[in-house]
Amino acid sequence: MGTGLPAISVPENQIRQMLFLIPTRRYKRALDLGCGLGNLTRRLRNHADQVLGIDVSHVAIAQATRETTEQSPAQVSPVQRSAEDISGFDNQMF
Repeated sequence: MGTGLPAISVPENQIRQMLFLIPTRRYKRALDLGCGLGNLTRRLRNHADQVLGIDVSHVAIAQATRETTEQSPAQVSPVQRSAEDISGFDNQMF
C-alpha cells in the first residue's frame, strides 16, 4: 500500500498561492488529501478549527506528525491512509 513512497515538500510559493484561494472566513474543518509532509496542512490551522491531513506514505505522515506535534498538536491530525479510503467519515464531516 505505498508505505515507502518518498516524502515530497511543496514549495512555499505554491502553498501561499493555494491559501490565497481560500475565501476569508473561519471553517470548522479542513481536509488536505495527499498532505505529504504537512506543510499546507499546518498552515490550514489558520483557516479552520480542525485540520485533517491524509497521505498514503508512512514516511511523509511520520514527518508531518513530528512537526505537527511541535507546532499545533490539538488542531492538526496527520493520518496515513489512501485518499480513496473514506471509512470513518460521516457524510457531513467535510
